[in-house]
Amino acid sequence: MADFFDKIKKGLNKATTTVSVKSTSMIEINKVKSELSALIKEKKVIFTEIGEKICSMKSSGSIDLSQVESMIEKTVDIESKITEYEEQIDSITKDKDDKLNALDDEVITEAPVSEEVVNAEEIVVDQIPVEEIKTEEAETTSEEQSNETGEYKA
Repeated sequence: MADFFDKIKKGLNKATTTVSVKSTSMIEINKVKSELSALIKEKKVIFTEIGEKICSMKSSGSIDLSQVESMIEKTVDIESKITEYEEQIDSITKDKDDKLNALDDEVITEAPVSEEVVNAEEIVVDQIPVEEIKTEEAETTSEEQSNETGEYKA
């Protein structure tokens, strides 16, 4: 019986650890994704500003790229940060998967089947009164006889 409770305990510990690992990694990933989303929005804003600046320079007749170089450098910096965040998400995901695989690698032995469970059907069968068994046999015999001869004999 102790093996059974040990198995349940191991299962609950594994489930608790799994939930903990998954929720922790989900929180970390969502933080990074939030920062990543903010960077992507900032990059779009800068691209819009670059486009507007170039359009205004074009309409004035001369395009001077030196005026937008600092903005272009910002987008390059943002792009490298985006790459770092994506790598961080991959790292968190890999770490989570490694932890979960380590839990799966633990060998959980099955609890042996106890004698009580195996003999439960025998106990139930043994509790049927003998009179009921004889009555059922008699009914079966009478039905079989009626099927063979076409007549019912009681």
